[in-house]
Amino acid sequence: MPLRTIALLLTLAVCIPVSAAELDLEESLKNQAAALLRAGNFAEFDRIATGLRDSSARTPAGAWKLSMLYSGAWRAGGSDANAPAWARLEAGAAQYLAAHPDSPTAVVLDAKVLIEHAAVYRGGGYASQVPQSQWAPFYSHVDASMGVLESHREVGSADPEWYATYVWARNLRNTPGDKILAFTREALERYPQYDPIHYRTARALLPKWHGSKALMQQYLTLALDRTRADEGTQIYGRVIFNLARNSNRPLEELTEIGAQWEPFKASYEQILRAYPDPYNLGALRAMACLNGRKEDYKTITQRVTGPAPSVAWFDTPQKQRDCDDWAFRNKSFRFARLMERARNFPLAPLIPVIPAVAFALARLFRRRAGTPAAVVMKPVDGMAEIGVPVDQSQAFKQLLLILAAGALAFIAAWIAFHFLE
Repeated sequence: MPLRTIALLLTLAVCIPVSAAELDLEESLKNQAAALLRAGNFAEFDRIATGLRDSSARTPAGAWKLSMLYSGAWRAGGSDANAPAWARLEAGAAQYLAAHPDSPTAVVLDAKVLIEHAAVYRGGGYASQVPQSQWAPFYSHVDASMGVLESHREVGSADPEWYATYVWARNLRNTPGDKILAFTREALERYPQYDPIHYRTARALLPKWHGSKALMQQYLTLALDRTRADEGTQIYGRVIFNLARNSNRPLEELTEIGAQWEPFKASYEQILRAYPDPYNLGALRAMACLNGRKEDYKTITQRVTGPAPSVAWFDTPQKQRDCDDWAFRNKSFRFARLMERARNFPLAPLIPVIPAVAFALARLFRRRAGTPAAVVMKPVDGMAEIGVPVDQSQAFKQLLLILAAGALAFIAAWIAFHFLE
């Protein structure tokens, strides 16, 4: 495809009308940005980014288009850290920065490519699951990203994504939460409404990373102070929802930082007044269900006029049906969750048990009534070893009981692990 055609498509994607679905618009921006970067058309990417930055362009739901555009870097490289696409992308971004040292986009894009590549080396699993060989390239790419940002700070910080990327890098390099909060104060002096800065800061200040409840509350107070004049309390709702949708245990983590439902709901009502998009209504509905707010869920759901978009991992179509059953049909929500988990139950660990139980059942029921018991050699005191008929059916029954008890214990442990994680 000619580069001019690609550029035209990206320009059209940026100008998609507000009636377009939020998620479709996000996908379009990311995909078209990735296409430009794969084609090596960094100049056109810079032109589009500059336009989005200067206009503070947002989607119908209020998300920043500039951040979505930069997210195309990951898609341009792909999920394989060793793919040649990453080497080409890094070389191209570095060359473009060398040729355009006065471009904020060039600075941020070079750093963004490096840190996104680092994230691919790291993967999305637990640290204990990361192969040892991946840690060295992970840290070297994080350090390289920080080096680009720090050596081009004056130019790069003219782009708000510079601050969001820097907070991300500092967090990956285990910077203490109080220092991240101090840096965020500077960032919010310049770009108080750029949500990605808030998202990166809030995630860094979670107790499981480098923060605490106290630091999180200080940050939320700071965020509200910086944005209240222009946006009311919208930032509170956006931050809390972003934390929830990026957590595998959202209720527990939100409780740990002292998040409250009523302020969240009030905040999202302000968001809906400013950005009355179905995506935002879906976020409020999903969080009402997650928090067990039945009456609020009913009221919010009745405001939905079309197909409800899936806005988080805990808002799949099946989970939406479970929430509806819980709220409108008085079905046990915990039972619905249990049933969903049962549908996804991994049978692999039970494979050795199933043939053993089948074998034991076959041996037990093949015995016909009146068939002599199997003969085994049983020692009798004072008479050496003689053949004594012993009924084997009891042994098979005991085996079945042991296997059944083991299977039940496994299932109970699996349920406890998933519900108490």
